[in-house]
Amino acid sequence: MKFYKFLVFFILFTLQIEAEDIKNEYKIEMLIYKYDQAITDEEFKTFYEIPNGDHVKFFDNKKNSKNSNFSNIADYIDAVLSKDISNAKKLYPQIWYRDSDELIKLTNLRNNLNKNKNITLLKSKSWIQTIPELKSDRFLIYIDDEENIGFLIKFYKKRFMHVELDAFLKDKKISKYINIKQRVFNEEVYLFDHPFFGVILSIEEI
Repeated sequence: MKFYKFLVFFILFTLQIEAEDIKNEYKIEMLIYKYDQAITDEEFKTFYEIPNGDHVKFFDNKKNSKNSNFSNIADYIDAVLSKDISNAKKLYPQIWYRDSDELIKLTNLRNNLNKNKNITLLKSKSWIQTIPELKSDRFLIYIDDEENIGFLIKFYKKRFMHVELDAFLKDKKISKYINIKQRVFNEEVYLFDHPFFGVILSIEEI
């Protein structure tokens, strides 16, 4: 992570690009769990369908994924090498999703969930990303076929920071899902609960 920032700062310094042009990065951490004995009178008659769209996947060093949003990095480097400062500013990658399973802020919560006999921890995820100023139609999408879970998430700043999250337990017809659209704050932890499962989300600027 430090290497990425050092490289970017070095390139921008050599091009005399203002520091304000560098978007802040955020560490996002997430826990997804389910209740082993869910008791509810609620009936789930509506179903969730994963929306179509040009969704973004996590950047994986082992795979050359065009959906990682690193797809414009070649154009950016070309602009840097040609010293086209104005174009480099426009092409600077605004949304980087660097996958990392390392938890920092949610470590204790994860340990507590693992100790709870009534709960099964399905997935812990963490990643680093920038957050755009404008709302986009593109979601970060993640689906785990082994645990039969998935989520789509996006952050944006429209005066204040916001998150849109769709998390679900995956089956043929998805009837158990969480749909959240709300304002969020840096350095806060959020719980999104459902009778059958839940999501804990942390956002922290790095």
